[in-house]
Amino acid sequence: MTIKFGEHHLTPRWQTGATLVMLPALAAGLAACGGSSGSSDAVETPPSAAAGTTAGSASGVATPSPDDETTRDNEFILEPKSGVSTVTFTWSGDSVITDGQKFDGVKPGSDANSYIAVAGREASEYPADWFKKNSGVVAISTDCFSDCGGTWPQELNFAFTGTITIDGTDYPIALGQGRAGSGDNNWWVGGGEGFNGKGTVVTPDSLYAIYASDPAKVASYWFGVCATAEPDCAFDPAQPGSTVK
Repeated sequence: MTIKFGEHHLTPRWQTGATLVMLPALAAGLAACGGSSGSSDAVETPPSAAAGTTAGSASGVATPSPDDETTRDNEFILEPKSGVSTVTFTWSGDSVITDGQKFDGVKPGSDANSYIAVAGREASEYPADWFKKNSGVVAISTDCFSDCGGTWPQELNFAFTGTITIDGTDYPIALGQGRAGSGDNNWWVGGGEGFNGKGTVVTPDSLYAIYASDPAKVASYWFGVCATAEPDCAFDPAQPGSTVK
């Protein structure tokens, strides 16, 4: 049987947006006649995108948005205070960051004792877990500047390790950036193996303390480094719970 439509043997169709759907009755008629729906004019309706994928992706792989890998200059400061002359930081080359983001290293900032972590900002659990594993027994933050005992970040944008050199002596530390409840980006410093203290990160030899201060008074990315022998450093090695003022 031959089915003709006008003079051009057209295949009837409906057009919905960019999708062409064959009439069910026509498809059934062609099948009964041994015909085929192989016309190049007929386009099947595409299946719905799988959950978790982005429109335009292929094979179910999400296509990152243009902002996914945007890096920013994330500043932190390690400033020498009472009894300390010089403080420097050297990145170890090790870092972690949330999937889909980029970490391009740590470089000196524009001011003395200022450093820049060039990285994207998106919080997740993995950088926080990595930070904790590399922080020994104690960490402090610009959020809990007076007493971070037992407190660890739940999520961080990124984390990295390095060496802080205080008056010529090297100590391993870990740093990470998260987001405070206020919406500001806050920083964490964790001591390597052997560090101790509460409210401060104290070096294994008990000579120096790294501390944060009230972010309402100083920047939320600022940390001071003082000699524990100094009265205004206010750290007593015999009292691990003491806090730098």
